[in-house]
Order: sequence, then structure tokens, then C-alpha cells
Amino acid sequence: MAKYNTLVESLSPAELKALQWKKLKYHLDYLYKNNGFYRRLWDSKGTHPDQITGPEKFRELVPIIRKTDLLNDQQENPPFGSRIGVKPVQLAGVYWTSGTSGIGQELYGHTTADTLYYGQTWTHGLYWQGVRRGHRFFNSFPGSVGQLAGPDSMVRGLMLLGANAFHIGTAPTEDKLRHMKRFSPEHLATVPAYLQRLTAACEEKGWLPREVFPELKSIVLATEAYSIPWAEHMEEIWGCRIHEMYGSTQQGGGVAFTCEVGSVKDSQYSQMHLLEHLSYIEILDPLTREPVKEGEEGEVILTAFSREASSLVRFATDDKTVYLPGGTCSCGRPFASFLAGNIARYDDMLKIKMVNVWPAAIEAVLFTYPEIAEYQGRVCFNEAGQEQAILTIEYKADVPAERRLALKPELETTIRSRVGVFMEIAEAQSMLPRFEFKVRRWTDERKLGRQRVFYTAN
Repeated sequence: MAKYNTLVESLSPAELKALQWKKLKYHLDYLYKNNGFYRRLWDSKGTHPDQITGPEKFRELVPIIRKTDLLNDQQENPPFGSRIGVKPVQLAGVYWTSGTSGIGQELYGHTTADTLYYGQTWTHGLYWQGVRRGHRFFNSFPGSVGQLAGPDSMVRGLMLLGANAFHIGTAPTEDKLRHMKRFSPEHLATVPAYLQRLTAACEEKGWLPREVFPELKSIVLATEAYSIPWAEHMEEIWGCRIHEMYGSTQQGGGVAFTCEVGSVKDSQYSQMHLLEHLSYIEILDPLTREPVKEGEEGEVILTAFSREASSLVRFATDDKTVYLPGGTCSCGRPFASFLAGNIARYDDMLKIKMVNVWPAAIEAVLFTYPEIAEYQGRVCFNEAGQEQAILTIEYKADVPAERRLALKPELETTIRSRVGVFMEIAEAQSMLPRFEFKVRRWTDERKLGRQRVFYTAN
């Protein structure tokens, strides 16, 4: 096991919690004295840092904030909001969220010190996944040097590690593959949907990725859930281990990463370790707001206590994950974890015929079929006023007509069995959209006055 931060990674879970609480307590005191947004918010709730004597009091007394709270603050205190916490002259730049919830974009200022911290959030996970000085790392996230904190912070992390980084996110797929063949990457960063696209493009060329890119050691994924069979299939095709990370603009970079184990082992999901010395993460039941138990699902509540500007305390991310306690991974690290492969958005969920339907559950069926290249889903009312779900499937070009015909009832039966809702299968008559970062495969047309796009990420 290769430790990046030997001191922190050698702590016991209890010692790590003590360090985390000490940093959090200092951060609360600092914000109350220096940040008008939090001082007004906590005063309105009758909360003072002196009352917060432990994690239970923190959860009881410190209010949860949401996206609308931050947007209101920006509107009332333009342009950055009062929570920015530093003078504008101290800012080295600004990030904003992608606005995929449909209600606006949050702004996040960062200082020069923050940019270093953002990079540090990536160095741990990249190092665990085998990235070393001089390694050729192909970053296919779009907008790598731009206004989204996630890709930009990875750039900084790679610089800190001294990796030889190729930022090809804005290049067309054909150019990406040409550069990859020329320089033979040792690591690749992408999202599951685009890895699917790269795989299909290789197949169209008659390439077997593990033979064309023999030096590839790891692929790190982000932003989407995926199935175990899909991950194992990708590992077989590409000849390397699949890894995963979770991060957000709100955090300013990475929050959790898989270790040497990878994201899947022995046909089981592995763990994404939380960087608990950099953030305070709660995983709470969305209804009771109590901490979930081991193996249970909950919402990620984020407190980023290691940044100077635009600090966040108890921000409800709307991200759904599965909690695992510290010290339970075979790597022996003390960090609590998310279950890999399962990060999703609560607002991804579609209610169809009174059944909660998650796109990831549908994709766990569809993408186990090698014949399927891409799909789109829509929920609507038919002419009789009945609610229906339609999956439009794009098959790979070499799939014969008789196989396509046979797949229709097979897919309809399997999806109904797994998901609990009948979905009509239709064949695409042209190529469906491809995605490199933010996946948008579903539309809900049941309320025409406020059509909403699902399956998006922060």
C-alpha cells in the first residue's frame, strides 16, 4: 500500500475523528468572527460556536443550507455574496457550478492558497491509484482549465505530483484517440458515458484498447453511477483497473477516491475513501436528518473547512451515496468511505406509475448488452392520458436486424423485472447524443409548463 500522507493515513479512525473535530471547531470560530453570512445565519437560529461542543451539538445547532440560500445571498450581496469571506482584492479567481438543477449557478471565489488546497485534494487519490512523477496522464474531462472546480483542481493535483499531463478534454473523439495512440497513456480520466463512447470508437476502428494502449495502468471515473458487470467489462477491454472519485465545485476539488483496490473487486463494489482531514462529511437520512448506519443510503452534507474563500458549512448536496465506516477497507486506511459505483442525485429519480425509478438501475441493465451503443429515455402521457416511459436504443452498426428484433422483448421484460415499471423499447433512427462530462439522457414531459431534465450532476 502506497501512502501519500503517511502521518494522516497511519492514524486510527478515532484519532482521525479527533483531528477532524479540532479543525472543524477552529473553522466555526473563525467564520463566526469573520464571515457575515454565517454570523447572521447562526444568530438567527440562536447558535454560537461556544455552544458546539461535539459532533452531536454540531448536527443539532448548526443549520443545513441549500443551493437557494447561496443564490439568495448572491442576489442580495452582488456579485459574489457575503459568504465569500475575503476582500475581492484577495481573490485569485472564481468558479461556478454548472447550474444543472435549473435554478441558477452558485459562485465560488478562491484565493491563491485555495488553489493549492484544491490540488492537494486530488494528489491523495491520484497517488493511491498509481500516478507518479513523469507518468503520462490523459485528462479527457472537458473545460480542464476553466470555470469548473473539479477538472481544474485535477490539473493542479497533477502539477503537484509532477505527472506529464495531456489535457485533451476539448478535442474531438477521433483526435483524442490519435493522441492516445501516439503518446501511449499510463492513466486516463473520463466519465462512464464517455468511456463507453471511446470504447465504441475503438471498436469501429478494429482496435482492442488493451492491445493498442498496453501501458495503461488506470482509468479514473467521476460523476455517474455504473454497474459491476459494466466496470468488469471495461477492465477486461482496456486491460487496467477502473477507479473512481467524487468531488464538487462546492468542495473545491476532490472529496473521496478509491485506493489501490479499485472500484470493483471480486464482483463487489469497493470503497471511495473520504479525505476526512480536509472535509467534514455527514451522510444523513434525507427525512430524519439522522446519520445513516453502515451500508445505508443517505444524502451527502458537506462542510469544507480547508478553504479561505467561499467556505461551506453543512451544505446539502442532493447527492445520494452509501456509507461505510473507517478502517473497513482491505487497504487499512482510517477514512470513512462511500460505496463506489453508487453516487447519484436525488433529483435524478423519476416517479413513474408510483414507482421510484433511478436511471442508474436502467443503465445497469442496458449497458451489460454489448450490442447497445447509447440510449435516451423520456416519460410522457400518451393520447389516452396514460403515463408511459420510452427507451430509445441506439444499436451498434454491426448488430443484425434479427438480433435487434429479438432484443426488444428481452429488454422490456428484464427492465420491468429489475425496475418494476414497463418501458417501451424503440430503436433510434439516427445517432443519439454523446456525452463527455454532464450526462443528460432523460426528459420528463409530463408537466409541459416546467419540463425538467434528469440525470445530471453538480
